[in-house]
Amino acid sequence: MNAPFKTTTVYNYQEYFRFNRALMLTPGTMLKFAALEACVVVASVLTKNPFILVFCVLFPLLVLLLQNGQIKRAYKSKKVVQNAEIRFAFYDTYFTQNTASGESRLDYDNLFGLLETRTNMYLMISKQQGYILCKSAFPQGLEEFLRSKIKKCRM
Repeated sequence: MNAPFKTTTVYNYQEYFRFNRALMLTPGTMLKFAALEACVVVASVLTKNPFILVFCVLFPLLVLLLQNGQIKRAYKSKKVVQNAEIRFAFYDTYFTQNTASGESRLDYDNLFGLLETRTNMYLMISKQQGYILCKSAFPQGLEEFLRSKIKKCRM
């Protein structure tokens, strides 16, 4: 059976970084982070301690720096996926993923959901794992097809 849609993604560092950044910047994560920041500001005002306020300003920058380092280390540790070309074929009820090491098949119903950014779509198999798809390589109609088959993630 011929797949109605096919696309390919190269799992390079830039795509891996975008994926991890998308996971970090979900509305749920941002809300938790904002709540933590608000608590620190309130603590700073109540204790009249300017150090806590300085910490509040520097904390997001520190988190970003640490996150960037973690992403780089994680990518370097996964030799199998570094610059791997992943070919996807999308059928009516399932999709296949084909790599140099083999092929796998997954029904859309078994996915955790769909996470979407301006440049990419991520077929999430759990809250922290997913398949990276570059919209720039999509054939016409694939974006709408995936949206209709997979529910959007609420992370």
